[in-house]
Amino acid sequence: MAGSSSPMSEKEYAMMLESEIRMVEKLGIKEYARVNKTYLPEVVEMISKFQTVIEHRSERLQKMADDASTWDKVQKKISRLNKNLEEASGLKKTLEGVSASKKILEQASDSKRKVEAASASLEKLRKMLKDDESTYL
Repeated sequence: MAGSSSPMSEKEYAMMLESEIRMVEKLGIKEYARVNKTYLPEVVEMISKFQTVIEHRSERLQKMADDASTWDKVQKKISRLNKNLEEASGLKKTLEGVSASKKILEQASDSKRKVEAASASLEKLRKMLKDDESTYL
């Protein structure tokens, strides 16, 4: 556990601790302390620091997993909204078609009334002509 003059990044520090912990696991705490001329409390402190680093990693990984889960949920909602948008677009086109058909039917109905009115007027004229014809004969 030698100190260095330049500051270590968190990743470098974690890797160094991990390497030292592997040595502790391999040799045992007492033998590690004897070989490295380190006091047992320092070894215990190093193990505690490593545990803290592992906890921080675990928290970051959990946050990443939560973010990924949230992202997945957002993607599913976006997909669902896109499907709803497509369906709404189709319904809008159908409604526009119905509206156009309604206008055509209204125009046809209006034309029918005009034709019926013209037909009635022609019938009146025919009767008037017939009456006039009989008057002159």
